[in-house]
Amino acid sequence: MHISTLGFVSSVDSSARTADLSHQFGSRDSLHARWWRFVRAYPLLLSCSLVLLCFAALAIFAPAVSPYDPNEQSLADSLSAPSALHWLGTDQGGRDILSRTIFGARVSMSVGFGAMVLGGALSTLVGGVSGFVGGWFDSILQRIVDAFLSIPSLIFLMTLLSIVGTSLTTLIVSIGLWSVVASCRTVRSSVVTVAQRPFVESAKAVGAAPARVFFAHVLPNVVAPCIVVSTLIFVYAVLTEAALSFLGFGIAPPAASWGGMLSGDSRALMLVAPWIGLSPGIALSIVVIAVNLLGDDLRDFLDPSLRGR
Repeated sequence: MHISTLGFVSSVDSSARTADLSHQFGSRDSLHARWWRFVRAYPLLLSCSLVLLCFAALAIFAPAVSPYDPNEQSLADSLSAPSALHWLGTDQGGRDILSRTIFGARVSMSVGFGAMVLGGALSTLVGGVSGFVGGWFDSILQRIVDAFLSIPSLIFLMTLLSIVGTSLTTLIVSIGLWSVVASCRTVRSSVVTVAQRPFVESAKAVGAAPARVFFAHVLPNVVAPCIVVSTLIFVYAVLTEAALSFLGFGIAPPAASWGGMLSGDSRALMLVAPWIGLSPGIALSIVVIAVNLLGDDLRDFLDPSLRGR
């Protein structure tokens, strides 16, 4: 009798503990509290992500949300100030600036994202292998990087694009490849630091293959700087595309791009009609600032040593 009573009490106590754990970790209140703590800890991470998602949605659904055809001209509405018909005014050809700004997001976001993926992957691979292997291989590779860094990036890109032609694909590939030169050293320095830690030396001592040591022990510990490098490549790509379009080496008109909207005849008319450059300039600034802040907060979120600060 005593034993059965103890068993009953034990089962009730176990059920109570199970219910308490279920309430603590699986309830809506607990998930809501965790989400709120995350929001308070990383407000910039969420707000900047939302801003970039909004621009990405505008770029994807541009034909649906754009009020006008971005290339439709109406000389009767040339240089019209912002109004109910044209919220951000029109340019010298009577084209709606809001529509061109929305379609311009397609070019900037595509170039930024494509160059970030290509440049980030190659920077991680080239910088990581260079820092991990070391020796003569690292010395030769870094001297090649020094040689390319001595060339101004815009001059190199303008020369390359004048040879291969300007298109969205060539812009993404050329900017992505050039970003490897400028960013692989950041990854290399992080890999050199991690490769000297005891757990990496222990993995080598037990006979782990170099590839396994690199991909299983070194690379996961340099994720934070690689994320920051990728966000910087995105910013560099967006600004470089705008600069190349400004100089006439970007997307060929009449296609809309933020840099192209700031170049050509628009520069001479900005004093008369300042709304021509205001919209693409503000959009470009918002995207660049959001990506920079997102990279900083991602570094803090992914680096365990900085999470408590």
